[in-house]
Amino acid sequence: MSKVSNAFDSYTATGNREDLSNLIQDISPLEAPAYDRWGTVKANGRYHEWQTDALASAAANSQIEGAAFAGAARTPTQRYGNYCQVMIKMFSITDTQNIVDKAGRSSESAYQKTKALKELKRDMEFAIFASAVTVSVSGISGATNVAALMKSVNDWQIGVKAQTGVSGQVTAVTMTEQNFNENLQRAWNNGAKINTVYVGGAIKRVISAWGVSTSRPRDGGMAKKLVNAIDVYDSDFGELDVILDRYVGSSSVFLLDDNLWKKAELVPTREKNIADTGLAANTMIWNQWTIESRNPTGNAMFFSGP
Repeated sequence: MSKVSNAFDSYTATGNREDLSNLIQDISPLEAPAYDRWGTVKANGRYHEWQTDALASAAANSQIEGAAFAGAARTPTQRYGNYCQVMIKMFSITDTQNIVDKAGRSSESAYQKTKALKELKRDMEFAIFASAVTVSVSGISGATNVAALMKSVNDWQIGVKAQTGVSGQVTAVTMTEQNFNENLQRAWNNGAKINTVYVGGAIKRVISAWGVSTSRPRDGGMAKKLVNAIDVYDSDFGELDVILDRYVGSSSVFLLDDNLWKKAELVPTREKNIADTGLAANTMIWNQWTIESRNPTGNAMFFSGP
């Protein structure tokens, strides 16, 4: 079909507005399961400390009537600590950029602040499991020109490990349902009540495959629950939530009691406006925090080749 003679078209026009959607689609994952599940406590110093205690082992206890007093030895509490780590996100927006008409946001500074807060939360989740492969046993205290570094979850796994190699590093072994349960039993023997398993995508598939057998009963309710599989694993030592986490590494498996892990905040996340040095607004989003392991011997981990 031919074009109408002398018809003025959009290819010739120079005054047409561009078509730029006001919707900005953030394609990055935002979930931070451990950060969201753990409670928060207050830290009061750069090195945050806490204590644990344990009861004496249960034993036979039968005494004669009128038994004489004899003082029994008591064990002291165990003292633990972790270094508070400073985390920062910074951005600078020119005065011009804040003024011009923009698509998808009215204020560039407000938009970048929201984005920085999301990024900081992901960094915090990353820090929780940061040493999934490399162990930093004691953390870093920090110095004038050295940043402090908290001990991550892996650094606190001093109770049960699947297999130990050089310098306490966990050596990869093939995780089976049998040795998975053996680790649960070892943790239980240490007084733990594991309720959560944090895994990456590859190990999640390994665990889910344990529930393929049609002989295992399904929960017919709306909760997606298959005994010994998928989102909940019902073991001899209690029911465990199987949590998919992007920051645990592809081969690490952390078996934790979430009630015994806390985020300790020395400085809660806050905004700091930096003095202008030119025609731009400078902003810093920062915090200082660490993690508490309230029963270091009552956890377990696996380093598996799926």
